[in-house]
Amino acid sequence: MATGPTPAEIIDNFHNGIFECPYCELAMSLQHTHPLQMVSCPDCGNVLLVPTPVAEFWLFQVVGGGGMGVVYKAFHEIHRRSIYAIKLVPQRGKNRRRLSHSLQREAQMATRFSGHPNIANVVCHGWHQDEFYMASEYIRGETLTKRIERRGRLDEIEALTIAADLVSAIRHIHSLNYLFRDVKPDNVMINEQGLPMLFDFGLCIPCFVAARDLGEVIEASPVYVPPERLMGDGEGIQAEIYSLGMVLYQMLVGTTYFAAREANSLLRQHVSEFRLHRSVTGLDSVSPDLVELITSMVCREPDDRPQSAEGLEQTLREMLAQRVLAQQEETAG
Repeated sequence: MATGPTPAEIIDNFHNGIFECPYCELAMSLQHTHPLQMVSCPDCGNVLLVPTPVAEFWLFQVVGGGGMGVVYKAFHEIHRRSIYAIKLVPQRGKNRRRLSHSLQREAQMATRFSGHPNIANVVCHGWHQDEFYMASEYIRGETLTKRIERRGRLDEIEALTIAADLVSAIRHIHSLNYLFRDVKPDNVMINEQGLPMLFDFGLCIPCFVAARDLGEVIEASPVYVPPERLMGDGEGIQAEIYSLGMVLYQMLVGTTYFAAREANSLLRQHVSEFRLHRSVTGLDSVSPDLVELITSMVCREPDDRPQSAEGLEQTLREMLAQRVLAQQEETAG
């Protein structure tokens, strides 16, 4: 059975000025191309990234991104068997200098958090020809958003497992005196082993800064943003608990509690007032104890939510253990 070229062979081809279309295997020349240029394969028509060297990496495929940064799959020049995720700022735009410094700040923070089993590890970061890059482990899998879209809704055991692991990651970040501040399904990868991995630290700030009224533009998705940020108040760990409550709701129901168009169309004050009087709905098929927990997590007032991430994680794992035991007894019976 024929197999494709190895990563080492692919990199050697890059050095020799050749890259191969992964769809039809047509060999093409790197002559007359530009770094990070997108080209069409003349044979099959698929759009490809021109392989581009950045530091000790070869970028060969766009993974995703937006206005804040673009993520690429890459091979390492020496560690050729592994694949990495390289984040760069967009090539065009007026704010490239500001975005480069923001990415540098994100990389420095993310490096501190590496080593936790539910946080994507940053391998290295630095400057390459006036371009700042951040290299992370490449996580094979899908985002939590994609999993919910594919499944419709998750069962309680899977949802509780993911939620408990995310609280563990948030606790780790908080133990280093930071708040993540952007808990949402788009920022969670589910790897091939089923572990949730938190990534994208662009909104993460020190706890003492988050505790103040920042008076900032709300950059995170309003669907998951805690009311205190919308109202311009300071944030603590209870803000993370609120966002996680919204994620837990979405995993169990299959849709967000607030419609995106609804949240985006409301002024900050209107959204805050809107959340004062609305109760959690859509959980008819969810166990009462879990409904009660979610309701407490998304209370408008931070003091009415669970007060510690440690206590919340313990509660989630106890609920998980109860359901696993019940499932085992049902199977055995």
